[in-house]
Amino acid sequence: MIAHTQDMTLGIYYLTYQPVQHAQVMGRFARIEDVIHQVELGSIKTNDRVIIAHNGKHITTTAGRVIFNSILPEEIRFNATGLVTDDKITGKGLKKILDKTYDLCGPEVMVRVADEIKDM
Repeated sequence: MIAHTQDMTLGIYYLTYQPVQHAQVMGRFARIEDVIHQVELGSIKTNDRVIIAHNGKHITTTAGRVIFNSILPEEIRFNATGLVTDDKITGKGLKKILDKTYDLCGPEVMVRVADEIKDM
């Protein structure tokens, strides 16, 4: 049994929170790794809006949501299954994501994702 802690939930909520809906886009990126690199350099912040190319689409989101989606399996990344992974994530949302990961990818992948969430 895996249960997320309040600290994990608050951290993921902050990472995926978008304070201003119509803020200026701070960059366009071809890969998830490029967004993560720019956050690490301090060029953009986790709550800054960015556009990222993903599966032939251009998604307007936040850098923090890109970071969060980077740990998810491709099957559920950026709302691929209708599961909301490109919005602010609450405790209930986190549980749904872990449940869907288990259903689509199996227990090993779900445990890996839970561990990576814990280490964020």
